[in-house]
Amino acid sequence: MKLIAVIMLGFCLQLSAHSYSQKVTLNLKNVSLQKIFKDIKEQTGYVFFYNYALLRQSKPVTINVKDVSVEDALKVSLQDQPIDFTIEDKTVVLSTKKPARTAFNTQDAPPTIKVSGTILNAETNLPLQGATVTVKETKQATTTNESGFFQIVAEPRQTIIVSYVGYSSYQFTALNESLLSIKLNVKLTTANDVVVIGYGSARKSDLTGSVSSIKGSTITSAGNASFDQALQGRVAGVNVTSNSGLPGGGTTIRIRGIGSINSGNDPLVVVDGMPIGSGPNVANLINSNDIEQIEILKDASAAAIYGSQGANGVIIVTTKRGKIGAPQLSFDTYAGTKSIHKKWQPGDAAQFGETYLIGKKASGAALTDIYPYYRPYYSLLDNIDFTKDYSATQQSVYAKLKSDHPESTDWMPALFKKATVQNYNVSLSGGSDAVKYATSVSYYKEDGIIKTTGYDRLTLRFNGDYKVSNKLRTGTYLTLVNSNRKGINPLLPNNQTGGFNFHSENSILSQAYEIDPVTPIRRTPAEVQAAGGNPDNPFDLYSAALYSGASNPVAGLERNNIKYNQFQLLGNAFAEYSFIKSLVLRSSIGINFSSGQESSSIPNYYISGSDRNLLNSVKRVNDRGNNWDWINQLTFSQVYKKHNITVMAAIDASHYSYQNVITSKTSTPSNAPNLQYLNNATGNASADENIQEGALLSYLGRLSYAYNNKYFLTGTFRRDGSSSFSPGYRWGNFTSVGLGYKLSEESFFKNLNIKQISLLKLRGSWGQLGNSAVPAYSNVSLYNATSHVTYPFGPVTPFPGGGITNYPYQTLTQGVVPYKIGNAALKWETSEQTDIGIDLILF
Repeated sequence: MKLIAVIMLGFCLQLSAHSYSQKVTLNLKNVSLQKIFKDIKEQTGYVFFYNYALLRQSKPVTINVKDVSVEDALKVSLQDQPIDFTIEDKTVVLSTKKPARTAFNTQDAPPTIKVSGTILNAETNLPLQGATVTVKETKQATTTNESGFFQIVAEPRQTIIVSYVGYSSYQFTALNESLLSIKLNVKLTTANDVVVIGYGSARKSDLTGSVSSIKGSTITSAGNASFDQALQGRVAGVNVTSNSGLPGGGTTIRIRGIGSINSGNDPLVVVDGMPIGSGPNVANLINSNDIEQIEILKDASAAAIYGSQGANGVIIVTTKRGKIGAPQLSFDTYAGTKSIHKKWQPGDAAQFGETYLIGKKASGAALTDIYPYYRPYYSLLDNIDFTKDYSATQQSVYAKLKSDHPESTDWMPALFKKATVQNYNVSLSGGSDAVKYATSVSYYKEDGIIKTTGYDRLTLRFNGDYKVSNKLRTGTYLTLVNSNRKGINPLLPNNQTGGFNFHSENSILSQAYEIDPVTPIRRTPAEVQAAGGNPDNPFDLYSAALYSGASNPVAGLERNNIKYNQFQLLGNAFAEYSFIKSLVLRSSIGINFSSGQESSSIPNYYISGSDRNLLNSVKRVNDRGNNWDWINQLTFSQVYKKHNITVMAAIDASHYSYQNVITSKTSTPSNAPNLQYLNNATGNASADENIQEGALLSYLGRLSYAYNNKYFLTGTFRRDGSSSFSPGYRWGNFTSVGLGYKLSEESFFKNLNIKQISLLKLRGSWGQLGNSAVPAYSNVSLYNATSHVTYPFGPVTPFPGGGITNYPYQTLTQGVVPYKIGNAALKWETSEQTDIGIDLILF
């Protein structure tokens, strides 16, 4: 009841008076003074009193300041303007600036120097426009132009401070009039940085859950195909492993380990507030250059707001938005090569023969048990005592083999290559107070170090923000992705045995390890003819392993012909209406449409009796997915004296559908690539179709309360209803609560004057999470209709022909058989987490 009373008190106070900050943040370019005065008034409540005629001689202003006082903001805005100001209480009075009076005294005025230079980004060496340069002693300030250039007058030995939003400040002592080049570093996440926490945002220092942040610049500098690969080693508790090592092959992400034995363990990925799903290839949908920041929600307190979808953690991606200012066009590119870091060192043919012969001799094998190729050398090992050193004899066997057969097969150059990586990104952003935009085009291409593999991706993105009125704001997000990947056939059928030969990338590598170095990669047409193959078929020209049970890895790689094409559309539109400054309604709807096609063909070939495929075949896989998500959210935020309350309530409805069609036929006219189409095949045909559909309806809310910037409380509740469960078990409730205590805000801690510690906070949380990532339709029994199952129906009829075959029979009708037995009592998988931690920010 006390908590409800506090909330109602804050709401009532909001109706009668606004609460304003005493600090000002401005990032404006070439705007009028009226615009600056308006922004200061909106942020602080200060009232401006002036005659409009006073502004006629004013010049446009470019300013970039963060968390400064009203007085400092006005000093920067009115420098080099014919206007002066005074502040009385919360009223700013503007007047004409009076000319400086000349002072007559017996002492000379102190000498001055002109300090000038250029402010650059330390990572990119690009100029920083709008950086603030201030003389610490006099408060005189200026800003840099579009080239990053500044000039300011100061006295010798005075301190000059350079600052820019999002960068660490820099200060130096004015000594002479030399031209300076100053580089600012991007500021690391601090306690006052705002992070996205799901259906809202909060200051990092106010969090009660476990949330990690990583900047987009860090992601880009890693030079990876997708952002998930850049997370490895950069975020505590997050483990990223490659699924195959192939370009575009996807990754497996685990946040704080595995949370389920029977259900999925992939974290949910959210882009610009819209969940886009989970799985190994989700990260490929996002261009790393478009990322502004990523938050990872790790514990139940942070992730419970996403209910059943957040059971394995949540990755929230925020893309870059347009900013007020002139259009900015940028082009980024990089290129490189990659190769195997450490190659294995296989033995040569002589070493293989030596080891083979010694093993046979040690086992007491007779000469007839030895491969004919090695029989002439077997006698060299006679009279060897294997309990003693026999290195001399061993060396003589190796020398003889090396002399007679110096040739050896090195399989690695035939399988691997030095691969190239290319990335090109063009972006355009800018806007005004009413319209902001950011658009980009990116192309990424990566060749695989395993031959015949590769990946390329074209990404187009457009983000727009529109200020319709002072109360209404709208926005759009649109991303188009088209990717192509060439992989390796995981299974190649063996029509002779009815089974399969496994030819994944891992299998090819294992075959390369196992095959002997005596076997040549290819054989002559005459050898093919003698073995029973077809010399005119290029896939028959590969050698069978001579002295091992392995398959020829190069043959398996060359038979590879599988291509994937994926098209993805991510869209999101929102409208945000402010009833009053602290009460905001937001409605957003997002779509995630995907269409993919896999094309593959398997040639007929004959290498040996155990490694052959008599019927070539062609296969097509088409899949299509369509997801939508509609979120309606109401947020109330109020600051009153030492109390800070934020209450959020939302309804989230989502729906997904998926269709997968697989078709294949055997016996195309030849193995020629231009004939590998279904309509060219004349053999057996097969088709299969899989359709899935589901929905999720959620009611959720969150309360965040802070007192005196010292004590923090966060509580969340979410009720999910999933179509994955039967009606009686469909709904699940998930709750979390978190507490925080900022020890560094206590007076006794401040009196210790430990400048190295900027934040010390204790926090603890408890929460429940649910998991609905179960196989589709697990709660119902499924049946399959097939021509292989028939049932007798109708009247009994004598079998024609008489004699012993004169038995009664009935008409056979195709039927259905149970495909999977469902579990109608299947329930939510629920887990509880308790988290205790210390947040410490140094320097």
